[in-house]
Amino acid sequence: MTIRVENNQKTDLSHKDKTARLKAKFLKYVRTKELINYKKVNSGIHISQKELETDFFIYPQFNRKEILKELVENGRLKITKGKYFRYQCLEDGEIDLNLLKPIDNYDATNKVLIAMKKHLKNVSADFYGNSTIHFDTFLEKKQTHLEYFFKVDNFARRVHTPITSLPKFYRDNLLLYGVETCSIDVVQMQPSLLGRLLEDYIGENEFSDIINSGKDIYIMLQEKGNLKSRKDAKKKFFEILFGKPSKELENVFGSSNWIKWINEFKTSKYEKNPRTDHKRHSNLAHLLQDMEVYVMYKIWEKLYQRSIPFVTVHDEVIIQKYDLKEVEEIFNEVLQAEFNTYKLNVSKIEEIEYSFNMNDLQIQELIQDVINTLCIERGVRISKEGTKLKKDEVENVMTTLRPYLLNEALFKEELKRMYFEKNKSFITDKSLNDCLVFYRENRMLINNKFGKFDFK
Repeated sequence: MTIRVENNQKTDLSHKDKTARLKAKFLKYVRTKELINYKKVNSGIHISQKELETDFFIYPQFNRKEILKELVENGRLKITKGKYFRYQCLEDGEIDLNLLKPIDNYDATNKVLIAMKKHLKNVSADFYGNSTIHFDTFLEKKQTHLEYFFKVDNFARRVHTPITSLPKFYRDNLLLYGVETCSIDVVQMQPSLLGRLLEDYIGENEFSDIINSGKDIYIMLQEKGNLKSRKDAKKKFFEILFGKPSKELENVFGSSNWIKWINEFKTSKYEKNPRTDHKRHSNLAHLLQDMEVYVMYKIWEKLYQRSIPFVTVHDEVIIQKYDLKEVEEIFNEVLQAEFNTYKLNVSKIEEIEYSFNMNDLQIQELIQDVINTLCIERGVRISKEGTKLKKDEVENVMTTLRPYLLNEALFKEELKRMYFEKNKSFITDKSLNDCLVFYRENRMLINNKFGKFDFK
């Protein structure tokens, strides 16, 4: 009897310990899923009963209802009952991304998306700990868990990353591959798309005329709706545009054919919208976002083809500062074919100027600086004047430089980067081209000691 009692006590303690660990694991799971799904903790998430009983509280070993009741009574968990049960973790603690299953919902062979994911991995910032918990977690975990921070949504194929939800103040201070960034986006992108859409479907209309005239639709709405700011007007515009059919637009702009078309479209079945059966008012949001991705993907593809690093926030592209001129040309090339009129917004760039053209000596010095820097950054010894590298050292330098010297696009990026770091201004197109021509024609010897490279 005594032995049996001792054994029972040990079994009870073991079960108690397992339950405590299971509680901690469940709370950590809720906390982690809140952060990844909603970009913040203590927001509440839905967890199915099947998931609860399969992954956590396996019956009959653990009584799910009793355990959840104890967590609620102890103030560690909040459960809200509605259409679904929502679970909210009420205590601070660690997160564990390994508890979640990454969502790979995009074409893993798409070279543009692969490049975007790679560039995201090379985002950094000096404000770690001072922005949002979601972005701080990304900076901390991106090297090992990047797949949790790159998502293409199933609604309209928009790309979502921690940068998407990062306030603009912080976005303006991001680094990309350790280089200062600037951003470029389309002013009134969604209204511009709507203007083009309305022209295609109903022909001449007041809204498209407003957009094509270059007027700011948000300021017009601010004035007509007596709203405090353009920001408030923009928010109101999208609430009306993407909400259920109503007379709100009509109250502001008056009765019009374009408003009638919008309300009719938001009540019709639209097969391309995955939510059309239960949320038909989302038809317009889907169509406009799908159009936006279509246009922006053309821009992303050209950036990829030219080996220009970038990260995105829907119609905004964040790039290294010295790539601005080339990226602006790409935007114009694409948008001119899509819109009658448009305007670009460029942030953090007003203090930067374009330089004068370079002479031959400056060109040679710039190329030499690029070669030296590439070697130094990779810990490869380069020869000094009056010395000669050993055979294995020569091979190390050649191995380091070959990818850059055989790929003109990569070498152009290094030339732009080096010039910008030295001069805090953009290299002109002529100077950049002169650098490449000079290098090809001279088949420059590295420190005049060894090896010849040429672009293929």
